[in-house]
Parts: sequence; structure tokens; C-alpha cells
Amino acid sequence: ADGASISPERLQPRPAVRELVFIGTHLPVDDIDRRILSWRAAQMPLHAELWLLLLNESPGPEEERQAATISHAVGAASCVWTPDQVFWRLPLLHKSMSELRAYIEEEDEHLRRYYW
Repeated sequence: ADGASISPERLQPRPAVRELVFIGTHLPVDDIDRRILSWRAAQMPLHAELWLLLLNESPGPEEERQAATISHAVGAASCVWTPDQVFWRLPLLHKSMSELRAYIEEEDEHLRRYYW
């Protein structure tokens, strides 16, 4: 990865990569998380690559800039997702989550993410 924020359809590993390591977080990424992500990216062996999956619940140009900034700072590809996109791409997850009582009854949107 060259540290680019790119759409999920265009994510492609380097030719020598045999392992992908996904780390999911949400925007905005604070300074502590940025340092942790940079540290993890630096630990990747030559045959592995770190990809960031960034949950974005408020899509817009500022969030896209934040994703690009964190990608370049960490040196990892990032993919920005909204909950609707996740559910569209993973319909069985959507079905499962819509039937999970704890998820349905959780009023705090932040805490609802923990059920994913």
C-alpha cells in the first residue's frame, strides 16, 4: 500500500503480499490511535500489508480528507465505510444485526458498533 485512501473496489495488495491485516476504527482518528496504527504498520513483514477500515458515520469531504491524511501518516491503504455500505455489501450481516435484540435495543450509537 502506498498510503492512499481508495474505494473498496480498487483495493489491491502489492504483488508480493500473502497476508492482509485489517484494522478497523472510526473517523476521526485521534493522535494516540494514529501512533498505534503507525507502529503496527511498521511491524508488517514484506509479505504482509496493513489496511485500515475506517467507519464513517458522517460522509463528506472533510471525512475523506481525514482518511487520506491518516493513510499517508500511517503508510497504509484505507477504505472508508458507512454502516449502510457495510450492510449493502454484507446482507447477511444486516439480517443478523437486525434480528439481534441487544443491537436493536442499544440506544447509544457508539455502543451499537461494538456488536459488529
